Amino acid sequence: MQNKEKITGQFERVIFQNNENYYTVAFFVLDNMISDQIIAVGHIQDLDYDSQYELLGEYVEHKKYGIQFDYIKYTKVLPTDKNALIKFLSSGIFPGIGTKTAEKIFDELGNDLVNLIKANPKLIDTINLTETQANSLYNGILNNEGNFEQLVAYFSSYGLSINMIIRIDAAYGKEAIEVVEENPYRLMEDISGIGFKTADKLALKMNFDQDSIHKKEAIIIQSVLEHGNNTGDSYINKTDLLGVYLKYGYDEESFEGALVNTLMRRVLVMESENIYHHTQYDSEKNIATVLNIFPQNKLATVSENKIDEYLNVIEKEIGITYDQSQKSAIKKFLEADLSILTGGPGTGKTTIIRAMVLMYQHLFPNISIALCAPTGRAAKRLSELTNSDAFTIHSLLKWDLENNTFGMNSDNLLPYDILIIDEFSMVDQWLFSKLLLAAQNVKKILIVGDENQLPSVLPGAVLRDLISSELFPVERLKKIYRQKVGSSVIYLADKINKGNYDQIVFEDEVRFFQADSSQVDEAILQIVQNYLDAGYDIDDIQVLAPMYRNSSGINILNNKIQQVFNPKAGDKKEFKYGYRLFREGDKLLQLKNQIDEQVFNGDIGRLIEIDDSDPFKVYLHVDFEGNLVTYTGESLSYLTHAYCVSIHKSQGSEYPIVIMPIVRSSIFMLRKRLLYTAITRSKRNLILVGSQDLFLERVQKDEQYERKTTLIANLNQFSDNFDF
Repeated sequence: MQNKEKITGQFERVIFQNNENYYTVAFFVLDNMISDQIIAVGHIQDLDYDSQYELLGEYVEHKKYGIQFDYIKYTKVLPTDKNALIKFLSSGIFPGIGTKTAEKIFDELGNDLVNLIKANPKLIDTINLTETQANSLYNGILNNEGNFEQLVAYFSSYGLSINMIIRIDAAYGKEAIEVVEENPYRLMEDISGIGFKTADKLALKMNFDQDSIHKKEAIIIQSVLEHGNNTGDSYINKTDLLGVYLKYGYDEESFEGALVNTLMRRVLVMESENIYHHTQYDSEKNIATVLNIFPQNKLATVSENKIDEYLNVIEKEIGITYDQSQKSAIKKFLEADLSILTGGPGTGKTTIIRAMVLMYQHLFPNISIALCAPTGRAAKRLSELTNSDAFTIHSLLKWDLENNTFGMNSDNLLPYDILIIDEFSMVDQWLFSKLLLAAQNVKKILIVGDENQLPSVLPGAVLRDLISSELFPVERLKKIYRQKVGSSVIYLADKINKGNYDQIVFEDEVRFFQADSSQVDEAILQIVQNYLDAGYDIDDIQVLAPMYRNSSGINILNNKIQQVFNPKAGDKKEFKYGYRLFREGDKLLQLKNQIDEQVFNGDIGRLIEIDDSDPFKVYLHVDFEGNLVTYTGESLSYLTHAYCVSIHKSQGSEYPIVIMPIVRSSIFMLRKRLLYTAITRSKRNLILVGSQDLFLERVQKDEQYERKTTLIANLNQFSDNFDF
């Protein structure tokens, strides 16, 4: 608080306010300074006109707008003299109370009326007021205590951001400080975006008892969550969890007591010595339970003759001839209530999806079909290839970003007869359980995915488990249908998938540029420049890398390729946010789903304008293929450069040209499944740069970690009931 001073003034008007974090620029009329009026800047949730505020901060000089007062704490100053009190009571804070009524209240209670009513609200009943006036007086004074400013002053002193404080205020209200002082680790369970590290850092600053049972419980919960995020397992064995806990310096006896508490509160669940976070345990149970009774309603049976008749119609309609294996797959899916279609690139998965959609539309003209995929780019690609509308799973379920809840759920079911889910290898078991809970009125489900691609980022191995359970019809497409463009990429992927490593060749659309690790970055830049010179567009070329911070990693390549794709120019505005330098014309990647804006994690857009005309705020306008989205404040953190993206982020997308570094610093990530996933992102040209020997060595490394789940065991409990 050194060098900070207090000023008091009456709020006059807002110049600007950020609705996300309440950063506010406002005029105040001062009563203790030589200047009559000043601009004050800081975070404030609500401002009442004609009210007095005491601001704690310091004077700063804005390079364009001159002297301002930058405050870190504010307090509403309630009046005490007669004239000020009458003006206060007749202000907009108290609807229905005018000057005469305000004078009546003052005459009854005197100068200390505010504190008297706070201490004893029943005093209001002694004044001759209408019910509306009495309620207005009560609410105006009792709710005029500046809870938010108290929270800002309290929590900001411990380093919490305004956005975190807003969420704490929404969760706990006036009890926030009391709740957190009693148990700061409760934040990691109740507040989205606050994890163990933030809660523990806060606890240390508060001098909270480090031997507290609350910290021990938090360590156990965090250890379960971290294990799931790091391994993809849905549970951790109790013995392994104890081993992690003991590393924090506590003993086994305290582990048992803290674990029991987490189980009693059902944050964690234990079954057969396996410890689950309740979200993963419930997900597996919900998937098995819903599939046990699926479908609750069936579509009418269709004769084989009818199917053959409409297959002929569809072939003529779209100008394609299905071979016998494709016709057999289509017929199987028409017969089954839930079925799985898997296969690599070029095997005709999307062709069959399109046939299924057309077939059902012919057979049942009024049928409703929902196509969905885990990412925005995958959904868009599905829509383009099938000529039908497609959703992301999150948008289909009407996801609420702030609360991480879904508008479509077991109480508000999806209004569709058929559900087709593409790119299913990316779907984690929590998301699939939410989708199934909302799909209990659906009559048929078709699951489509490549079982050889990377599994979901979050815990679970749903596609693997559904196939391995042998409870559902599975059609594996193996035949590759020759294509005019990109067939070399498809055949390379097929050879890798089948283990025919001695047959791998780099020719036609697949090229390998041999380069020392120190030369890889420059080689990639030259290849990018060559494609640009040949007339290719920024959206045609995608560099993929397995890691972020190593040499030839995503961060370094993004910085370097930006200079090739979008070099600095006098007519291009720039804006630095954190370590990222955004420049007009940049290719950007969306990192979070924003349902309201219809932009999703993994979407790629172009930064068309940086608007810095507002002195207090910068706006970035990004074009996602015709969908213009504006970013400012916290939402800027949802963007990063997309010149080079991770292989995980690229799943569900295809690019005309894929370029990928093969360097030894990424050796532990370079495995068969990851390389296969990267290769299959290319639909025309694949350029590998680095060590060919390393590629041929690592593509044979198939020791994929087998995620531990109990979904199959849960499904098997109902195996006698399954009849798909």
